[in-house]
Amino acid sequence: MAKLDARPWVGGVSLVSYGVRLGVRVDDEALLDQLPFYLPPVRTRPTTPVVDHLFSLCTIRRDGTRAERSATRVYEGHRMVARRTALDPSMQLDLLRSCLEFHIASTAQSWLFVHAGVVGWRGRAILIPGRSRSGKTSLVTALVRAGATYYSDELAVLDGLGRVHPWARPLRIRRPGVLPQSHPVETLGGRAGRRPLPVGLIVVTAYRAGARWQPRALSPGQMLLALMENTLMARSRPERTLKILARAVRGARALKGRRDEAEALAATLLSNESVVTRDGNRSRHRTAEEELV
Repeated sequence: MAKLDARPWVGGVSLVSYGVRLGVRVDDEALLDQLPFYLPPVRTRPTTPVVDHLFSLCTIRRDGTRAERSATRVYEGHRMVARRTALDPSMQLDLLRSCLEFHIASTAQSWLFVHAGVVGWRGRAILIPGRSRSGKTSLVTALVRAGATYYSDELAVLDGLGRVHPWARPLRIRRPGVLPQSHPVETLGGRAGRRPLPVGLIVVTAYRAGARWQPRALSPGQMLLALMENTLMARSRPERTLKILARAVRGARALKGRRDEAEALAATLLSNESVVTRDGNRSRHRTAEEELV
């Protein structure tokens, strides 16, 4: 750690996100102005400068010259947790952001993090589970432009009751032939949510050119499994994961199917009664827990 501490650090920040106390430092002054845009979107300043976990983004050679993008390293304490080559500044910071998000998701004690895009509509959350590059951001963007409230394009944060809380970072929009660009939701004409919402609809989908949206409904058990497949700590905390996800899907609906353009599906989802709880769900359907027993 002493060797790492001896590097020419130019600045950093400390923060608390969902109960996790973090410090971040960088060795490239050009990154300092952009750093806040890549920090966890839900954060507060700690009351003391002491943090539990220190992350270091290394981009400069030992002799003090700027790295020729040959290697970018992220350290958690003295341990290197990520390394990439040929990165521009935005991609360097995006690498750091991924490490911070994973650490918070795996460390926060009272929360469950699911890979999913999230918007709010009529007092309920629409969840779009899926890993990176599965098309979550494009569908979230289309839903926001159609009037939904933005909650996240990457992580659904669930509390112990199964409600979804905001993780409204700038949307990371990819376009063919150019590097991904970060867009605050306000630049898309949308707004970010502030209060927790119960889950109303889960949309399990992937893009396929020319596909026709002909979804099938999922049972509570299938809903739970679709979320569990995308939950970061499902294997290390299976009992807690099952408990929270079962509460999240109770009373919700789920649709699964291939989609074509995101704008068409967004209009369909928001123009009908998809995001409505199933009245009498417990009497007409087995619960997720009962299906998995």
